[in-house]
Amino acid sequence: MSFNHESKPEIWDCFWTRKDWAPVTNSTLLQCINEVMGGNITGKKILEVGCGKAGDSLALTRMGADCYVLDFSNTALTISRNLAEGQKVKLISVMADAKALPFADNSFDLVFSQGLIEHYQPPDLLISEQKRVVRPGGFVLIDVPQLFSLQAISKRILMGIGRWPFGWEKDYTENQLKEILDKLGLEFVTSYGWGLGPVLGLGLRSRLSKILNISTISSEEKQKNRNAVFQRQWVTKHCLNNYIGVVGKKP
Repeated sequence: MSFNHESKPEIWDCFWTRKDWAPVTNSTLLQCINEVMGGNITGKKILEVGCGKAGDSLALTRMGADCYVLDFSNTALTISRNLAEGQKVKLISVMADAKALPFADNSFDLVFSQGLIEHYQPPDLLISEQKRVVRPGGFVLIDVPQLFSLQAISKRILMGIGRWPFGWEKDYTENQLKEILDKLGLEFVTSYGWGLGPVLGLGLRSRLSKILNISTISSEEKQKNRNAVFQRQWVTKHCLNNYIGVVGKKP
């Protein structure tokens, strides 16, 4: 089966129209952004490319950042604007093509995308544009589906029989993402994984925690810390998580 390696606005307009989801935040992504920016994002200028419902940008705005959100789906932008109004926070929304960002060079402290570049092949122009609008010393964060995961296997099957709703997608390894950063002149800073596969519901998390010598802790805060440590383990990040992210720094 042949796929068009390009995402289409009408696909996502339809998707966001029929999905009545609350905005979802990615705590791992938010923690990574906060860490690479020195633990304080107040007043930092951040752009999310391919924002969808902009759940992460809404959270970053509540943390004090000045957030811009960009998408080529008018439906997604309408939803994100309504959510921002409901939460009484300010998002600057822009409808545009991610391959031609309507911003001047060196405009942002950080640009991020989640679930974007896997829909384009090659993704070089997308990331080059993100690099262009980031200031020297600023960051580009790329978050994509991970190649070695149960989700990737099921996706390939659905793509093969024409049942995957988003057309063609490419899954990535951390090394492949590092190669892209290097090719485009971005210095690798850090990586993370998230979205543990459903097999962990069978008790695999606790078994692996014992193997990796991560103690079982009962309190909510300590459990959260334990989960963060578990997510950073090599086997978790590269073999179990459904998604992986990398951060590059602009010289």
